[in-house]
Amino acid sequence: MTLTSKAERQAHLESQAMQAIKFTVENYEHPVFPCALIAGDVVLLELLNRLGYLSTNRVQIMFVDTFYLFNETIDFMKAVEKRYNFKANWFHAEGYACISTI
Repeated sequence: MTLTSKAERQAHLESQAMQAIKFTVENYEHPVFPCALIAGDVVLLELLNRLGYLSTNRVQIMFVDTFYLFNETIDFMKAVEKRYNFKANWFHAEGYACISTI
């Protein structure tokens, strides 16, 4: 695959993903994206940001803290929130504020 064809393929896939995101956000009320910070989730966060949906809160991001995540995962989510200027909705087990209360 040449560099030109690779770039064209990437642009095509990005365009398709953005069209799907736009369709979803514009046609459904209160869209929520669950985010586990795996590679695909980070790509979608980038696209949501490019479309202006994060900083305007047009899409809500749901992040589940199981209290068993690595500290680096928590730090990474905070860095992503800062980078894209949004605040995710953090969820954990009801009635528990941290692992020491389990």
